[in-house]
Amino acid sequence: MDKNYGQPDVRPCLGQSEHRAALLRFISIADFSASTGLSRSSVNRHIKAGTIPISRVGSRVLIPVSYLDTLSHIVVKTQDGFK
Repeated sequence: MDKNYGQPDVRPCLGQSEHRAALLRFISIADFSASTGLSRSSVNRHIKAGTIPISRVGSRVLIPVSYLDTLSHIVVKTQDGFK
């Protein structure tokens, strides 16, 4: 039986290029660690504590680039305040 009760399936289907573009908005734990200077174990502790947001894609754990951008703006504002 059709679970949509006769309605068309309206879920978007991502092609390979759209899928790749969507993944570009995320970085791996290793890349986040290298960008912030935090160790991988520290990043994993923050993820477990819920202070670093993540998205899971299959078995991959990815961090939104927007979160790294937010951290960068906070650091810049803090450094500007101490000048």
